[in-house]
Amino acid sequence: MLHILSHRSNDMQQIRIIKLTEKEKEALLNRIKKTADREIADRLRIVWFKANGYSHKEIAKLLNVGINTITRCLQRYRREGLEGICRNNYAGSNSALTPEQRNQPKIELLTNIYNTAAQVIFWVEKNFDVTYTVSGMQQLLRRLGFTWKKKPPNAQ
Repeated sequence: MLHILSHRSNDMQQIRIIKLTEKEKEALLNRIKKTADREIADRLRIVWFKANGYSHKEIAKLLNVGINTITRCLQRYRREGLEGICRNNYAGSNSALTPEQRNQPKIELLTNIYNTAAQVIFWVEKNFDVTYTVSGMQQLLRRLGFTWKKKPPNAQ
């Protein structure tokens, strides 16, 4: 049973109380324990803490997040319920390379040695006229299954 009391009339309305039965609280705790995604588990914890009388400030301190994060999560909970806060709506951006183009750097990296992401960026720029940042290229390389190791400070 969802029973919420709130105050403030604007969009950043803070939820003061969430009333859950003991059975609902226990079910929520079980769901938290079974949730592998930490971000979703933290959203569930926010609801659990609020249902147990914690303030926004206390919850923020316990979970090491901002008060606005608490407010947004609880507003989403009020609008969409538990399923709403358990959904991850992040879609990411489209790749700058087509699927066919993404295979070519993989082949290149399997046949030639590149010491830095910057070198791979240069190769991609030269061959596809697409520019990546270093962090963007590192993410692409991870998605392609590549890892890299830092050279030890005393290595030649």
